[in-house]
This record gives sequence, C-alpha cells and structure tokens, in this order.
Amino acid sequence: MSDLDEIKYWIEDQMTDGLNKMYETLEEKLFELVEARIEKATGELLTADEAASLLGVTNRTLYNWANSGILPRYRLGGQFYWKYADVIERLEMQDGTGEDKTKD
Repeated sequence: MSDLDEIKYWIEDQMTDGLNKMYETLEEKLFELVEARIEKATGELLTADEAASLLGVTNRTLYNWANSGILPRYRLGGQFYWKYADVIERLEMQDGTGEDKTKD
C-alpha cells in the first residue's frame, strides 16, 4: 500500500468518525427535545394504558374510539396520548360498562 493510499484511508476514517460523532450528538439532542416536550405535556396527557384503565375499556376499544372520532388522540414523539379532560368527559358519558349512556 502506498503512502498516498494510507493517507486516503486515514482521511476517510477521520471523516467517518467525525460524521458518526455528529450524528450521535444530533440524535441525543433530538431525544432530549422530544423528552422535554413530553414531560411538559405529561400533566395533561395520558398513555393508552392510563386512558383505557380510567375508562374501564381495553386498549383496542380506546384505539377504535380514536379511529372513529369518539375520543381524539394526539401523537407526540411517535407515541399516542389522550387528553385527560377528554377522557374524563368520555367517562362521564359512560354508563359503567363503557357504553355511551347518552344513546337512546
């Protein structure tokens, strides 16, 4: 291997290492921002497990309600959340079995 080839490989290694470090730093910063946003909203938002538990329904029912517009959900950081106020409002409309007590 010539000196020129060795220098070429050394430069490529240095560039690759630099780009990897830059990527890792950007990824860490992005996760920090997402976590901070989730933490800020945590007091108002519930996970699927939390919302379903409060409502006394399965996660599948919760997602079905979200898909049909009965109970809106919100995406944050790649996860779905439900507003506490929406869940409580829905809870007040239920008859204890998960069914809507406002239906005839």
